[in-house]
Amino acid sequence: MDHGNKTSDFILLGLFDHTIAHHSLFGVVLAVTISSLLGNGLMVFLIHQDPRLHTPMYFLLSQLSLMDMMLVCTTVPKMAAAYLTGRKSISAVGCGLQIFFFQTTGGAECFLLAAMSYDRYVAVCQLLCDTSAFKYIMYICCVLMLLITLFLILTSSSLLLAAVLHMCSTEASKKASATCISH
Repeated sequence: MDHGNKTSDFILLGLFDHTIAHHSLFGVVLAVTISSLLGNGLMVFLIHQDPRLHTPMYFLLSQLSLMDMMLVCTTVPKMAAAYLTGRKSISAVGCGLQIFFFQTTGGAECFLLAAMSYDRYVAVCQLLCDTSAFKYIMYICCVLMLLITLFLILTSSSLLLAAVLHMCSTEASKKASATCISH
């Protein structure tokens, strides 16, 4: 490694100083984490236990609560462990996994929220307009949105791959590849 580094881990600076402000911040993060896990866990438990809540909307709400719990569990435990142990680094693999799980769970949560809003939107539109034409138009819009998004992702990934492959320096190509692989 350059600059005299003896480790391949990422070093986290400025986050884990043991000052009054950092102790307070750690306490707030810990309290919010515990209340989030307890609140979302209670939500999932109540929806699962009450048969009257076994409807599509409450199923989606329970899944949203699970997603929130997973989001909290991807970042906070490592942060808390680093704060308590004083170890201010994370391995490249650990960092990549944390980013992967955070982005995957966050993306899934976005799709879940979209499904929930779509469900409400359809319910309102069924009351207001001809549903057969509406369903057909909504189907076309959803397919187009997915295809456009897929096209943009594939295009940007292809352009990025082409740029990496055309790099003159092998070392630069390896560094760029290592950076891009996690995405």
